[in-house]
Amino acid sequence: MKPFEQYNLHDSLITSYANAVSAGFWLNSFDWHEEDDFIKYMPEIESSISIRLEKDIEALDRLYLLKDIHELKKFLSDHTSIVFELIKAHKYIEEIFSPEYKPILEACFDQEESYKGIFITININMPPEKSVELLQMLDEKWISKLNDPEAKELVGIDIINK
Repeated sequence: MKPFEQYNLHDSLITSYANAVSAGFWLNSFDWHEEDDFIKYMPEIESSISIRLEKDIEALDRLYLLKDIHELKKFLSDHTSIVFELIKAHKYIEEIFSPEYKPILEACFDQEESYKGIFITININMPPEKSVELLQMLDEKWISKLNDPEAKELVGIDIINK
């Protein structure tokens, strides 16, 4: 049996990956280093972009609290490559911050600044110095290793101390 065969073969690749992550499997569990290695093991069944986007949103909804789903869909339909990075980010956020609440995911548009991006907001309860230390760890483990230039440009992290 190939890795992840037990997951629903009608799911999108990202949904299947999210299912595997929620079941405790990670890319490095199989010595995979790139999403291309993961994709080789998953069948390509869906061809509809809108169906894939819906399934990707469902996968992200399992990992994040989604703020303004309509804006997220609009943003992610133009930037599909970052969905995989958002799912990987969740693994590191859980590992480093152990947040009490799901991180929040929201699309941000600032017409005055001509900025569009997506923010992950992490709610934590710890001293600010510790928050900064953990954010630096997240940078070392995930942000600095992003291979997708679009993700580096468009994904931001915000920490709210409750």
